[in-house]
Amino acid sequence: MSRPKTKLPIAALEQIDDLCAEFERNWQKNERPDIDAFLKDDFPHDQREVLLTELIALDLDYRRRLGESPDRKDYAVRFPDDAEA
Repeated sequence: MSRPKTKLPIAALEQIDDLCAEFERNWQKNERPDIDAFLKDDFPHDQREVLLTELIALDLDYRRRLGESPDRKDYAVRFPDDAEA
């Protein structure tokens, strides 16, 4: 997990790590997990930003392994309110 710009509580970081691990396990089972399904509506903005950043990084990595060429614009269109991520 990359370092967040702001300090987050350990419990929040653990929850983010758990969600990312589950997302990655889905990819490893040859499933194509949906980022939206892993975003928590009740997450504070700073935690959501860290989670989304990590999920996008994982998604990019696994899509590239499949020979795809994902583009930043794809994510910007999907998550217009989260441009920082």
